[in-house]
Amino acid sequence: MDVLQTAKPYDTLLVLENLTFLAYNAENDGDVSRTLELFRILKPLAEQTGFLGELLRNFGMFFSDHPELGEEGLDILRQLQAFYQDGDQEIWVFASMDMADYLGLMRRWDEIAAWELKELAAKHNIELDACIWEARLRTSKAGRVEK
Repeated sequence: MDVLQTAKPYDTLLVLENLTFLAYNAENDGDVSRTLELFRILKPLAEQTGFLGELLRNFGMFFSDHPELGEEGLDILRQLQAFYQDGDQEIWVFASMDMADYLGLMRRWDEIAAWELKELAAKHNIELDACIWEARLRTSKAGRVEK
């Protein structure tokens, strides 16, 4: 990036780049909690500079292999999917697959099936009938699927 060559030492973009590098190192060293901490620091900076999508993509890759993060990792993957839902469809598809894989690593099979059905119906403008919604609600009440 040419911008990095001319950036001042405390330029927001340079800080983003350096902290992302530290996050890569932390994840490579197996320190997932440090990587998550850096994500929390970087997110507001990325939002300010218009790099949120790129940040979510990078951290989505980090966290997709760490089901021990539980809901927090899943939330980041959901943010990534939502960010690209109306934009780059290729990234959206990969984010969707990563989210399904992550749910699988967490052994939340019912949620994968319900989520995939909902996404498929939404993409093809299909209204799900009452029986399907009732099944989703029963699963939701059991704590496995969000509405």
